[in-house]
Amino acid sequence: MIDVLSLGPLVVTFLLGVSTVLLFSWYSTRNHDYWKKRGVPYVKPTPLFGSLLDNMKKPLYEVLTERYEKLGPVHGFFESNNPILSIGDPTILRNIMVKDFPFFTSRRGFKTGDSIIDSMLTNIRGEDWKRVRSIITPTFTTGKIKRMLGIFEECSKTLVKNFEILSRKQTNRCKETVRHFHDGRDRQRRLLNED
Repeated sequence: MIDVLSLGPLVVTFLLGVSTVLLFSWYSTRNHDYWKKRGVPYVKPTPLFGSLLDNMKKPLYEVLTERYEKLGPVHGFFESNNPILSIGDPTILRNIMVKDFPFFTSRRGFKTGDSIIDSMLTNIRGEDWKRVRSIITPTFTTGKIKRMLGIFEECSKTLVKNFEILSRKQTNRCKETVRHFHDGRDRQRRLLNED
């Protein structure tokens, strides 16, 4: 048996360093065969970052579009060492979000720090999710959504009209128009009449 202490402090430090690097390397890649084992096409991950480096180089919509075109509507990727399944097939999504929604209560957490957004149905879990889901489910029946469609159409026409007015005035106030759009048409009319 080798007496490690007799090798000297430099050798011990070197062995500890190599061991740490190897352990860290194993830990950061230990789960990277998750999608391969399950036969799901996936984005090849890098140690420590997973598949996130693409998101830093390009806008998210471009990354997702490229992955969809290259790997198909159902594919996997990694956030660090965590496997994430991306679904772009409308039929599967409909089943997950409507028919099988009660079975998908533990989704990826997404905390923003905003109490309203953090309390949305897609961000809450467990019993809170079940309680909120049972409260809002009657709100989104087909009939009620069809009745709201007229309101959406009217608001959209108003927004398009306001953009047309702003484009004729050649002002760069589109961001303000969009920001105030949800506050009602009166604020938009005031905004448009300021110029």
